[in-house]
Amino acid sequence: MKPDYPFRKTPTRTATLTLAILLMLSSASQFSYAADSGQSFWKAIHQKATGVLLGERGPEVIDFFDPNCPYCHKLYAMLKPYTQAGDVRVLMVPVGILTPTSMGKAEAVLAANDPAKALIRAESNTRNGSVDVTLTGAITRKTFMAIQANNGLFQGADREGVLPFLVIRTHAGQVAGMIGLPRSKTLHAAILASQ
Repeated sequence: MKPDYPFRKTPTRTATLTLAILLMLSSASQFSYAADSGQSFWKAIHQKATGVLLGERGPEVIDFFDPNCPYCHKLYAMLKPYTQAGDVRVLMVPVGILTPTSMGKAEAVLAANDPAKALIRAESNTRNGSVDVTLTGAITRKTFMAIQANNGLFQGADREGVLPFLVIRTHAGQVAGMIGLPRSKTLHAAILASQ
């Protein structure tokens, strides 16, 4: 299903949207750009984070989520049409920080034989805003350490600890973070800015 775009993507409109989204993200999200426009953070995510890539085409956005976060589940649902349409690929980076069961659920997703299928299945089986994950593989020290690394990246960038935390890189190469559940129009503008 293709997302219902409320406007056409034109060079002038895209440039305007990119500028608007960067201004909005930098003022509203409490995410500060590094001196290198966030490139060091983007690089650190790709070197240290362990996640599940959803989608086959399009630019990549990164979604830090906790399996027990109801807003993270809502963001997953908002991103799903974009991944299915090939507009973006989403690297879902699980963290385990909200509740005592968060770490185990995050580990269960990554330890599954097919983490992408496990995540999709878990997201389709939610209860009270948290994903329903059953452990399908043995939790190893490697998986535990991967979640700990994800936690460290998230907590280093989002000092407030608010989830979900979406990281985009615009087509101009700037990296921005969106803290909390964005409105549909804000998410759409961020997706357009990443293309």
